Amino acid sequence: MGGSEWIWMPHTAHLCVADRCQFRLATYVNGVIVSTVGEYSLPYTREMPWQEIGRNRLYETMVFQAVPTTPEECTACPYKIDVEHGEIDGEGYNTAGAAYAGHLAMCRKWESPPCPS
Repeated sequence: MGGSEWIWMPHTAHLCVADRCQFRLATYVNGVIVSTVGEYSLPYTREMPWQEIGRNRLYETMVFQAVPTTPEECTACPYKIDVEHGEIDGEGYNTAGAAYAGHLAMCRKWESPPCPS
């Protein structure tokens, strides 16, 4: 994986309706949280087709700066997204396979610090 440790986190990190998504990944890597969600459905039935979670996409990955959580906030997750700043990177997909591969690719992308401009 390189020089940075990845922490797989047991919660969704973005999207206010992520509890209605069947597909959820969140990974801390090198000071950011990579969050991927998809398979959004209303109501909670497998029979309904998945709903778009953004324009022309069923899955999305968003990257946010990470900030430490306090013990009062969450004992299972050492980091949360920095809500004061928006996403710093993102990508959309239309299949679970592409979303999973995209999540891993985004983690690898952010594993090394970006070059200064």
